[in-house]
Amino acid sequence: MSISNLIEELLKTISDCSNLGFDYVPTNEVPSAYKTDPSLTYESGKNKKGKKIETCVLYVDIRDSVNLVDKHQFKTMGKIYTAFTKSVLRIADHHGAKVRNIIGDRVMIVFPSDNCHTKAVNCAITINHIAEEINRIFIGVNFKCGIGVDYGEMRVIKVGTEKKGDENANYKNLIWVGYPANIASRLTDMANKEYKEKYFEVKRIRKLRLQDSERWLESPRFDEYTVEEFAEFLSHADSKTIFLNQNFDGFEKKIRTISFSPILLSKSVFDGYKKVNPEALDIKNDWWEVQPKGIKNINEEIYGSGITLEL
Repeated sequence: MSISNLIEELLKTISDCSNLGFDYVPTNEVPSAYKTDPSLTYESGKNKKGKKIETCVLYVDIRDSVNLVDKHQFKTMGKIYTAFTKSVLRIADHHGAKVRNIIGDRVMIVFPSDNCHTKAVNCAITINHIAEEINRIFIGVNFKCGIGVDYGEMRVIKVGTEKKGDENANYKNLIWVGYPANIASRLTDMANKEYKEKYFEVKRIRKLRLQDSERWLESPRFDEYTVEEFAEFLSHADSKTIFLNQNFDGFEKKIRTISFSPILLSKSVFDGYKKVNPEALDIKNDWWEVQPKGIKNINEEIYGSGITLEL
């Protein structure tokens, strides 16, 4: 086939995708790319059919995998990757979940809708536990993983094309479209990591008049601003008078270390878990802590923990 013929066929495919609609059927079960399902189609010339599911999405990723490979033999890392991936797949199955993507050292896990908050949190805790066991068994490796979980509506479509022979399965897959996958992925990117952050400490002076007296008491207050917030603060101060009116008395540039827990849950996941497990030890003992802000495009509270199993 010539390149011009290829481009012509591709333009027909693109036009087909552009002009035809998508119908999404609600489901409580996790769709599969390899099971015959008339509700998931990718044929040309007719409306595409997809599914939508409200559930929890969990991602898990090995921390500093590049540095691990650099520091240790490929044989050792092959053993660790095999042990960890096998463990994650079995843990997902144990908690009633489905593995829907494995990309390098990152695994995507999706849960059936029923009781998904509890299953997802328990799955995350079990994965964190086995990661610590791997770190204990492989001495001197400093193995860690990060886990992120979010909840919401996901839309699923089947993509691919028919291919003869052994390659057929490799040319078909499911695409998961939705906010929860994006948020869970971002949480995973930050889980079990720490980084240095520059910030500004702004000193203000508050003047308080003592009761029944002409005397005034000066009380200093220190406010913290990220670099972006401080720049915004300065942009509204076009003269010293504005600073003085805000009782501005100076600032100092500082650096702090921001640390995130190995397991990160969005507020929707934590609230859903807490609602159905009010007597669970991790809830009663406040083992989940609100995490520092700073994860891109996430404004709601994030809860984190390094809980492992008590066996």
